[in-house]
Amino acid sequence: MEIELELMPENVTVTSRATSSPIHDLLSVIASDEAYHGRLLKLATFSLPGEKGKAHTQKQNMTNTYGTSPAIAGFDFVVTRAVDNSAEYLGVTFDPNKIVPGAYESFLADKRDRIESAKARKADRALKAEARAEIKAMEQVA
Repeated sequence: MEIELELMPENVTVTSRATSSPIHDLLSVIASDEAYHGRLLKLATFSLPGEKGKAHTQKQNMTNTYGTSPAIAGFDFVVTRAVDNSAEYLGVTFDPNKIVPGAYESFLADKRDRIESAKARKADRALKAEARAEIKAMEQVA
């Protein structure tokens, strides 16, 4: 993976599918510098076929942190592929005008709720598995 910051070519076709500290650092630069606002920027290059799928994985990592909508933190992440299929690119557009007040806090609260719900389901499964094991052990004794 090569991490860089440059403008995407105007003729790139963008498709969306599916935490790297240098990338997070670049996002801070993008958010603080108005020259980058509203422009499609290339964050990272992933060579194919060796790094197939890694651009989409990185995009998912970014949306898990910054949200899937520009309304949350202003970022819109995309994955593009070179015309010759030699590389995939992770791109981003930042538009502070799209940020909705309170959306990021709501995003974080939803994320916390999903984590707590997942923990509760995991604990419930563990209790059920323990109960099944106890029943099985009692059946073997009898």
